[in-house]
Amino acid sequence: MKTKLGLIGIVTTELSQDRPGTLNKLRALGYSGLELGLGSIQEDASGWKRDLAAAGLAVITAHLGREALRDALDATRDALLGAGARYATVSWAEADSVEQIRRDIQLYNQAGARLREAGITLCYHNHEHEFSTRFNGRMAIDMLLQEAHPDALALNLDVAWATYGGADPVAVLERYAGRVPILHVKDLYHTGPRGCFTAPGTGLVDLHGSLRAADEGGCEWFTVEQDKPRRLRGMDLAAAAALNLRELGLELA
Repeated sequence: MKTKLGLIGIVTTELSQDRPGTLNKLRALGYSGLELGLGSIQEDASGWKRDLAAAGLAVITAHLGREALRDALDATRDALLGAGARYATVSWAEADSVEQIRRDIQLYNQAGARLREAGITLCYHNHEHEFSTRFNGRMAIDMLLQEAHPDALALNLDVAWATYGGADPVAVLERYAGRVPILHVKDLYHTGPRGCFTAPGTGLVDLHGSLRAADEGGCEWFTVEQDKPRRLRGMDLAAAAALNLRELGLELA
């Protein structure tokens, strides 16, 4: 499988100290892009686009809240276009009731259609609760994706949170093949306490199966993430993850 490797977080300190140098190091490791927060892009869209392009990298997506879609969609779209991002990702939403999810679906359908006109795909990024929460036996994530218009909302799937929520990420990827353009490649060393993250490829998440299923389903970006460090951190963690994924069969573009 040959794909583009992305990164979110992990080297935040290094980027704040030496952004051009850090980006060049990431490119040398095989990374092709970064996921950023909408706030960072709004503060310096042209700067990020310039520095990333100089290193041969791209902005993959901007993470945002629902208010950016509901209250400032035009400004959000313009910031994304200014940075060259082709995806926008809702980074978190509760799944408390059928009514609340359906309100969100209405928002995503409307905003996703508008963004699509500008060449931007709206995605939803999961945590564990969308899989552990069920309504009449139906997982909240299935309700969200099956009732939202497929052209308006895609999935930025986090395989570790899906696993922690009791789901099989491979089955999720197969069920929504063609609708997962971004995969968050994350690992866990334990599913008891919340937040037992480890370097991708060193834990119990089925990354090999997930990478295969995502590739077969047309996934464009495989983004390395680790919410909090275990032993490695910063550039060491970014390097280890890239090497581990290559060992699992990932061929980097």
